[in-house]
Amino acid sequence: LFTALAAPSASRAAIAPVVPASDDRGVYLLSEPGHLLWFRDRVNAGSAEINAKLTKDIDLSEGGSPSHWTPIGQYTSGDRKDNGYAGSFDGGGFTVSGYIVASANVAGAKENNTLPLAAGFFGLVGQKAEIRGLTVGGVVSVDISGSTNYIYAGGIAGYNYGMITDCANNGEVSASGSNDYAGGIAGYNYGTITNCANNGGEVSASGYNNYVGGIAGYNNSGTIINCVNGGGVSASGSYVNYAGGIAGVNNKGTIANNAHSGEVSASGSSTYNYAGGIAGLNNGTITNSIHSGGNVSAT
Repeated sequence: LFTALAAPSASRAAIAPVVPASDDRGVYLLSEPGHLLWFRDRVNAGSAEINAKLTKDIDLSEGGSPSHWTPIGQYTSGDRKDNGYAGSFDGGGFTVSGYIVASANVAGAKENNTLPLAAGFFGLVGQKAEIRGLTVGGVVSVDISGSTNYIYAGGIAGYNYGMITDCANNGEVSASGSNDYAGGIAGYNYGTITNCANNGGEVSASGYNNYVGGIAGYNNSGTIINCVNGGGVSASGSYVNYAGGIAGVNNKGTIANNAHSGEVSASGSSTYNYAGGIAGLNNGTITNSIHSGGNVSAT
């Protein structure tokens, strides 16, 4: 995927924010890269409840290479559910591609402060937010080795307190730090994820404590229903490693009607390595779900 994104193409000037039009309900209509940048910047500047809809596929690459994307929705305090994006984002069945989310693009990465890093197309998704009908094809790769910050990395959202419906991720997700949560859709899910798919992008974490899932790295009292993961899942670190085809850990959450067909592995220098076709560790409810076609291993 990364090679495809980096393939030579016609050069293009650096993307600049462009004010989009809006419909009669005040929903911003996004059809070009500049529209997305303007929308992202408005949300992160404090207008967290504005709504938007994609009207075309959008390629964010610049000069044939992926652009560096700062996620929509940031931490402003330690209270996660009242932070981040709080509006409605309708992907309209379209795809956003041609970007990479790296450490330098995520608020707090350089400060080594107490606020976690929420990395994805969206960063922190608050409990009032709804994201639907969106496909993403970017790369999420956050490495803050040596830092004590928590990393929440996901294809759609780093941390989800809201609702994510009918969305798909086609890119790779990876995290490396002290406490890493990586998921094909959301790194950490406290909300609802329904009818979503991780389409073959590998999800991995390789720090100290690692929680990795094809859909969500950690499902904490959240709901994951009717989702599919076709990509590999791996957790490899020096202390605790949880890897699951759907969720690394399902803690008091609900996982129902899900399927996974890739490999799952948990490995590291300690004895705390847990791998499962659906969940590495389950303290919740799992029903009507299946793992098939890939090896599950823990060392």
